[in-house]
This record gives sequence, structure tokens and C-alpha cells, in this order.
Amino acid sequence: MRQAAQRSRDAEAQPNGDAEQRERSDEGGEDHLRQQVRALRPNEFGVEPFLRREGDGDAEAFEVGALAGREEEFFPKLLLLVEIVVYLSAVIYFVLRIPVFGNPNSMGAIMGVVAVPLLFWGFLTAVGKTQFRRMAFALTLSVGLLFYSQARAGILAAVIVCGLVCVVLRRYRLMIQGVVAFVCVAGLVITATPTESGEDMPGRQENSSLLSTMLYKGHDDVGVLGSRRSAWDETINVIQDNPWFGSGFGTSVGNDESDMEVGQYATVSAATREHGNSYLAIMEGVGLLGVVPFIALVVALALKVGGVFAWLRRTGNIRHFSVPVAMVLAAGLIHAGFEDWLFAVGYYLSVFFWVLAFAFMDLLPSEAPAAAYRLIRNPAFESFRRDVHVAAPER
Repeated sequence: MRQAAQRSRDAEAQPNGDAEQRERSDEGGEDHLRQQVRALRPNEFGVEPFLRREGDGDAEAFEVGALAGREEEFFPKLLLLVEIVVYLSAVIYFVLRIPVFGNPNSMGAIMGVVAVPLLFWGFLTAVGKTQFRRMAFALTLSVGLLFYSQARAGILAAVIVCGLVCVVLRRYRLMIQGVVAFVCVAGLVITATPTESGEDMPGRQENSSLLSTMLYKGHDDVGVLGSRRSAWDETINVIQDNPWFGSGFGTSVGNDESDMEVGQYATVSAATREHGNSYLAIMEGVGLLGVVPFIALVVALALKVGGVFAWLRRTGNIRHFSVPVAMVLAAGLIHAGFEDWLFAVGYYLSVFFWVLAFAFMDLLPSEAPAAAYRLIRNPAFESFRRDVHVAAPER
């Protein structure tokens, strides 16, 4: 009897001992994980890792990202930089009349893809009367510069993105007010645009209407897409001649076979031509086979952007830092359908766009966390699983 009682007591004590041993193993595994994450260096991943711990009672979540946690510093400075660019551009174009951006379409691209979407987001998230009025003034000035450039692609991108945000937020009254404000600013700017324009400066034909200037640029006989149709047709012809591997990345093959002098160290303008579409341009350069990774990248980016707008529709959290980036990326993808800059290596808007695009993954909202993981509470496994309940940083 004594032996049976002793065996019974040993059996009852065994589970408690196993539980204590598992708890010590879990604690040791978590300590080892913390040491490994803290030991990360920029030369291993190319970025300075950011570590944040979120306790939930039983487990702790770690978040590693290049931009996560720095949004409070980055986006106010970005908005301030955009404001300064808008103010300087207004003085240079309206007062000094110097085409600092070169072609008016370049100014339209900067205003339509970057300035108007970001300043519209700043207008919606402004705190206090002072910041609200400042954002409203900067936004109005950027819209004026956009219409002054007469860049229809930039106008279309800005209008679609701003209208989409209003629809997603169910702020239909603001959308109607914005349409009225856009029309008023456009009428004022086009009326003030001189009929005699200098080199690379916007101008208008005398006695031309607002509709004729904005939609047809004074060429009513060729239609709205008259200036793009010829470039598209020529690009499609080149794609048909070199369908699989293209004509070469960064090259332009045209129908004009006349001799031209080509510079040795600089690009000659006569050796390049306008494609009128970034997607057709890359397809002409690398062909149907080479364009597959580019198209996959654009489609993946578009799906992520659409996911952020769908999340914004459900939550209404306009202050999340993924929203302004999604607005810029959406405007850029729309604008690239009418201009060549998206894959133009070295063009400043292309560099800015793709830097934001790759940083976008660190800003995704909680429905699609970019790098949030939770340690599995089982010492038999030495891996991680994604925890969809860990929210990305929000304001």
C-alpha cells in the first residue's frame, strides 16, 4: 500500500514538473529571440532595423521595418518639403516666368502625382485652424499650378485620386465642393495665362474657351487623345516588329531612318521619341517576355494600393500613414498611362515613386501587416508564424 501511494504522488507531481520545465524553455527561447533580433546589423539586411515590443499577457510581438515607427517624423517633414516646392514654383512660374521644370508636362506630373494628393491628405488631417488654413492655401496653389501646366494626365490623376478618397470616406459634400473649387481655380488660371508663351512655358490661343484649352489644348480637330494616338500607334508598330525581346531597354526605334549625329557622351533629343505610355514604353524596350516581371511588380503594387483603399473604406482612418503613400502611388500608376516616366531610370519622379513604393510595405495597416511576428509557444519548433492581430503603427 505504501508503494502504491508513493507512485500515485509521483504521478501527480510529474505534470507540474513538466509544466515548469516547458515554461522555463519558453522563457529561454524568447530571451534567445530577443538577443538575435537585437544583434541584427544594417549590413545583413541593408536597412537599420527597428524593434518594437507589444505585450499581450502571454506573448510578445516584435516588429522589424525600415520605416515603421518613424512616420511621425517623416511625413510632417515631407509635407513641409512639398509646401516649399509649391511656394517656390508659384513664384518662379507666375512672377519670374522661368520654366524651372522644363516641359510643362513635368510640372504637371509633380503637381498631379505628388503635390496635390499629399496636400489634400494634409488638408483632411489638419489639426487646428492655422494648419488647416495653411494646408488649404498650399493645396489651392498646387491646383492652380496643375491647371496652369495644362498637363491633362496630371489633372486626370489628381482628380481621380482626390475623388476616390472622398468616395471611400463617404464625404460626398466635400467632393462636390472640391469639384466647384477645381473649376473656379481652373477658370481663373486659364484666364490669366498669357496668349504669347515663351519657350517651355504654358500658353493659350486667343479667344479659346476653358474646355478647348484644357481638353484639346486648342486643337479641337484632332480630338482629346490626338497628341497621344500617333505616339501609341508608332510604339505598337515597333512592338509588332520586335514582339518577344523588344528593341532594347532605353532605346527608341522609329520609322524615321534619316541619318542623325549621335553624341558620344550625351543623349541627343533626336535619337529619342515620346511613347505616351510608360507600360507601352517598357514593352517596346524589353518585349513580351522581358515585360513579365515589370507587369507583375505593377500588378502587385496596384493590389496593395487597392487593399489600403478598401481598408480605408471599412475603417475611415484617414490619419493612417499608408493612406498618403497609397494616394501618390495610385496617382502615379494612372499618370504613367499617358507619360513615359515610370521606368525612366534617373528621372526624379521615377526615383521618388519607387522609393515610396518599396517603403509602402512597412506602412501597411493591421489587416496586412508587413513584418509582425509572434513566437510559437512550443519549444519543439524554432520558427515563426505571422500574427494578423498585431496592428501596424497608427496615430
